[in-house]
Amino acid sequence: DVERSRGLGDVYKRQELMSKLDGGYRRWTGRPTGIWQRRWVITSVGLKLCLESKLLRGVIGIVWSSTLFFMGVLFFTGQLTSPDSTLISFVGERLGDSFLQLANGLASWVLLYPELCVDGVFRVIYYVACQIYLLGSFMAIALFVAKLIAHDLASQAIVIYNSKALSRFDYFIGKFGIVFLLLGAIWLVPILSLWTFGNMMSPDWTFFVYSFKALLKALSVAAVSMVSLSLAAMAVSALARRTSVAVSLWVLIWILSGLVGMTAKVVYSAGGYISLMACLKDFIWASFRLDLVWENATNMLPFFNLILKDVPRDFPEELSLGPAGVVVPLACLVLYGAVSCLILKLRTKSQ
Repeated sequence: DVERSRGLGDVYKRQELMSKLDGGYRRWTGRPTGIWQRRWVITSVGLKLCLESKLLRGVIGIVWSSTLFFMGVLFFTGQLTSPDSTLISFVGERLGDSFLQLANGLASWVLLYPELCVDGVFRVIYYVACQIYLLGSFMAIALFVAKLIAHDLASQAIVIYNSKALSRFDYFIGKFGIVFLLLGAIWLVPILSLWTFGNMMSPDWTFFVYSFKALLKALSVAAVSMVSLSLAAMAVSALARRTSVAVSLWVLIWILSGLVGMTAKVVYSAGGYISLMACLKDFIWASFRLDLVWENATNMLPFFNLILKDVPRDFPEELSLGPAGVVVPLACLVLYGAVSCLILKLRTKSQ
């Protein structure tokens, strides 16, 4: 009886198929979409959902506003090197001859050592800017982390993804694109805009050349930070079964890891790398090496150290060893990325 019922079922299926063919059913002959187009669908829809948040758009707007401020700093610095600067003359009339003498001294210094001075100014500005971008990234992720994998796990949409013509790798690429592009609006757009427009307002086109090394450092910092934060955000989102938990989990891990890292650093210097934020901060410092900028400034201009003698210079000694100082925080970031990938693999396995 079982075999007979199965045979009848097959007959009914064939009859149903034939009826569809007789009713005008034809095989689709259109051009199939490529795999990258299907991945982009995941990314584009996720970006649209995330950018519906006014708070997220506000965070991006604040980051861009800070970049405008840094552009103003670069414009003022460029005016110092121009002997016919209207701005310097205007400020000098109100601050006196002492300011004009200082401005002329700094201008002579920059013109004498442009390859060191311009690079140093851009390093300092990019270092401060990256601190703001890093904080903005953590805040932005808290606003859209629930719309990543946690939303699909809560709605069981992950089952549909796994049953279609998309592998888990394709799904991860699409979700990774969401975070990476949103963080790109916080990191890459301001960094490139700051270098382009800041140099366009400078009095000499050679500033583009002298600041290019600082730009490469900033882009490397942005790339490492964006990849690390993207993987961490996806892993935290995958750990949460409910969208409401994802935001709380991200904030909780952010705060607790920072507190535990500060406590562990008292016992062991590398213990602070328990915190992802600490890893990224030390990686940023080791990349820009502001201690070398300070050393070059004091060697080339002795009175520079006298003017700024009261400015705190708490430079990490363990990160003052050149390229070797980048290795430890970078290795920890790679480890965080590997753990994040493992979490993603285990939490999104086929049901």
